[in-house]
Amino acid sequence: MVARQAISGLLVLAAVLMISSHSNAQHVASITGVVTDQTGAVIPAVSVTLENPQTGITYKTVTREEASYTFSQIKPGPGYKIFPSTTI
Repeated sequence: MVARQAISGLLVLAAVLMISSHSNAQHVASITGVVTDQTGAVIPAVSVTLENPQTGITYKTVTREEASYTFSQIKPGPGYKIFPSTTI
């Protein structure tokens, strides 16, 4: 099952939510996106945080050279928010 969800916010272009299932029927998700500045230029090495305030779960990563990021093996559900670092 694949669900696409656009995530808007400071410096975030978009994110894609992909859900896959394991053999034990437990679901996990991954979110991928690209961080850009106001002109659309990509910004590598930016800290990105994925947070679900409802559950208290937080994931952190850093954008790669092409400014993309991926959060893998996350528990799917509503309420997640993505926060790129505002200090570069």
